[in-house]
Amino acid sequence: MVFSLFGRKDKTDSRKARDPLPPRGPDTGARAPSGAGTVVDPREVARRTAAKIDQIESEMITASGASTGKPGSVPATRPMPQGKPMIPGLPEPVVPAPAVPAPELAPLEFSTSIVLGDTQAALGGIQVNASSLPPDLEEASILFANGQTQPAAATLKAAIARGQLDGASNQAWLMLLDVLQATGAKAEFESVALDYAARFEKSPPAWQESGAEAPAVRRVAAAATIPFPARLDVTVSRQVEQAQRAAMNKRAATLDFSAVTSADAEGAALVASTIADAVAGGRELTVLGAQRLFDAVRTAIEPGRRDDCDGAWQLALIALRLIGERQAFEDLSIDFCVTYEVSPPSWEPMPASIRTAAPEHVAAVRVATAAVEGSALVLRGELAGRIVQELGLLREHAASRADVVVDCRALRRVDFVAAGELLNEVVALCGAGKSVLFVEPSPIVDALFTVMGIHEVAEIRRRRI
Repeated sequence: MVFSLFGRKDKTDSRKARDPLPPRGPDTGARAPSGAGTVVDPREVARRTAAKIDQIESEMITASGASTGKPGSVPATRPMPQGKPMIPGLPEPVVPAPAVPAPELAPLEFSTSIVLGDTQAALGGIQVNASSLPPDLEEASILFANGQTQPAAATLKAAIARGQLDGASNQAWLMLLDVLQATGAKAEFESVALDYAARFEKSPPAWQESGAEAPAVRRVAAAATIPFPARLDVTVSRQVEQAQRAAMNKRAATLDFSAVTSADAEGAALVASTIADAVAGGRELTVLGAQRLFDAVRTAIEPGRRDDCDGAWQLALIALRLIGERQAFEDLSIDFCVTYEVSPPSWEPMPASIRTAAPEHVAAVRVATAAVEGSALVLRGELAGRIVQELGLLREHAASRADVVVDCRALRRVDFVAAGELLNEVVALCGAGKSVLFVEPSPIVDALFTVMGIHEVAEIRRRRI
């Protein structure tokens, strides 16, 4: 009898479906072998019988598979067994069901995604999906955003040489030309442009000559502007961390104290150490509102009163150096000497890397990187850091419009922090029912927008080459 053709049901289900157990019959058939002298439990007999059936079925499935060339193959249906002996007092043993191969599942796709935090949750329903770029192009766009132009170029060249980019090959070439343009490598740019024309049989982008004032505009635009609150206390550690990150990335920073009105010793100490570190490290730093900074911190100190922390004194002395008030510095240093019984600090002018500017300088930076022209907000040069002024202009521009247009044709680079700030702002605008259109970002900026997920919440009109 071919047991592999018999269906098998789960024992538990079979017993639930049956009527109560039939009354026991004579137990002569359930006796142990002659001479054993003990009675075997009928349930044990049933278990052994079922195990034997399983073994026979397994052997016949193997034999059947050998004859068909498909191991373990069994028909989809089979008749119920006939003539199987019944164990007295127990239900009929059930026959094991054939193993059904599980369908093969498609592999899971895993990639990075943009985390919007509370912004996305608050707006409910706006989802940002993972980037669709090949990994090499993602990496190159992030490297370029972080100012690592040479590694970005090397990554793109290697990806192009491997030739496994499929539909993204054209984009990789255009991104490489963008990076070469940004680094000023004109000869290499023209060589790659010729190769591009031969491969894709169309005209490559043309080399763009930089204007005479471009380097100065670029330097100012790339500085991370960090606005400080009205009161300097321990909460300014957030702004201090931003300045430290700018220093680690070897980027200039602008500390804006134009809104400061008061300070305590702890907050002043944090700011004083930030400026002192920039001076000692020879890093570029611009301080806005140095006079307001001194006026605010001066009210926190009193000659003869020795506070536990001398941070307010230290910051007041630094502020006087920033604004160039040598006599006021020497007078205050004597008061500090008497109060804390230490030698008075000596006057030293600030190095050339530390600059001061009036608050209106911020407006000049804003014009250099963003301006409203006609019906569009135009972004130029490089966006880096918190881009507070640029986002303020974007909000102002979008306030009276349902369709917000952002012209990116003159935008050379966006760093990772600025791209995150821009994404959050666009998500907020879309959550308010507005549509946002980015017009013709460069291929390398376009790639970063894709990595960040901006293309999921806003429309991007790409360049036609």
